[in-house]
Amino acid sequence: MWTVFARIILRNRLAILIVTGIITVFMAYLAFKVELTYNGTRILPEDDSTNIEYEAFKTQFGEDGSVMAVGIQSDKLFQKDVFNA
Repeated sequence: MWTVFARIILRNRLAILIVTGIITVFMAYLAFKVELTYNGTRILPEDDSTNIEYEAFKTQFGEDGSVMAVGIQSDKLFQKDVFNA
């Protein structure tokens, strides 16, 4: 069985190389058309109050994908236990 398989490959080596080359060139051509997107999926619906506030925030301050803002509302923020938590 392997002898027959090897014989087929050796007899048709030029055709196999040409087909492999054409497939490689085609895949390289398609690789130039690859686009990446860094948009996350939408978790909240568009009419959710939190999402509306977030969109207003983005309109006012702009959008930068490498910045994260965390907010906290507390009068006890600078107490040691609350600050460490």
